[in-house]
Formats: sequence, structure tokens, C-alpha cells
Amino acid sequence: MAALARGEEGMGILLELEFNTPAVLAMVGVAQVTCVQGDLERTLVLLLEAAELAIRIGHAPALADTLVGFAAYASACGQFGQAARLLGAIAAAQERMSWPVLPHHAQHRRTVEAVHSALGEHAYVAATDEGRALSLDEATAEAMALGDETKRPSVPAVDRRGQALGADDPAPPARGWLGDDTSMSPSGAA
Repeated sequence: MAALARGEEGMGILLELEFNTPAVLAMVGVAQVTCVQGDLERTLVLLLEAAELAIRIGHAPALADTLVGFAAYASACGQFGQAARLLGAIAAAQERMSWPVLPHHAQHRRTVEAVHSALGEHAYVAATDEGRALSLDEATAEAMALGDETKRPSVPAVDRRGQALGADDPAPPARGWLGDDTSMSPSGAA
């Protein structure tokens, strides 16, 4: 738990300093931990915010890395077909952009193994092939819609450093870290 608290604190500091790409990667890293711990509501909030920030700054590798987190989240929710589609889209993006590995490559590998095992060879290949046909924007739209399909959670009451807010503290913005001031679209338009 102390490591998670430090990760959230570091994430908050990166956001305050507007070190946006490292902040996206930190959010995905913290989301990995919360996903493994079974806190899927927090995982989804972090991944949605990471994707929105990656779109806003126009950083495709960070966005693809966020999709790895969404694939792990979908897998944890039992949505193995959707996870495989996202993994296919990630693989295609890596090939198109010549990215040999993503920052969270260990999570990527574990997710591929888990989804492949859950679906079996034939279903896994079919779903990843479908995902390979998706653009990064289309895959991002599908990933961000996972929140609608799995009953998007309410935003936890935490400040920018991940500290719990008391009853007398001001409520966080409606979308957490990024607030409502950003209008994201999968096409990258802000």
C-alpha cells in the first residue's frame, strides 16, 4: 500500500508540473497496481484520465500504452474478446509506428498470455485480427467505452496527490485529475 501511495503522489506531482507524458505513464503504472489489487473502479478512472491526457497532448505511444491498461482491465472484467481486440490494435500500431516495445511491456505480455489462455488459440487469433483492423483512434474509442459497458464508477474523492478528501474539503472535479475543461475525442481533437 505504501508503494501505491507513493505512485499516486508522484502521479499528482507530475500532473501539477504539467509533465504530461510521464504523468500518463505514471497513471497507467498506478492503474496496473490497482487492477492487480482488484480495485477495478479506480483502475478505470485512472485509465480514462490517462487516455484523455494522451489524446490532449497528441502522444500516440503513451496512448497505445494506455490501451494496454484497458486490455488488462477488460480481461479482469471477463471481457476477453474485447481485450484481444485491443491487443490486436496495439500490435498493429506498434508495427505501423516501429515501436518494438511499450513502456509497460511486462503488463502487455501478462495480458496477452492471460487473454490467449482464456480464449484459446482460434478465438484469440480471430479477435486480435479484428483489432488489427482498427486504427489507434477507433481502438481508443472502444477502450474508453468500456466504462459504459461495465458501469462507469464514480470518481473517488481524492486530491491531485491522491490523498483522500475529508467531508469539509472541496469535492474533486467531475472527471478527477483532468476536470471538465477538456473535451476529448478519439480523433485527437481537443
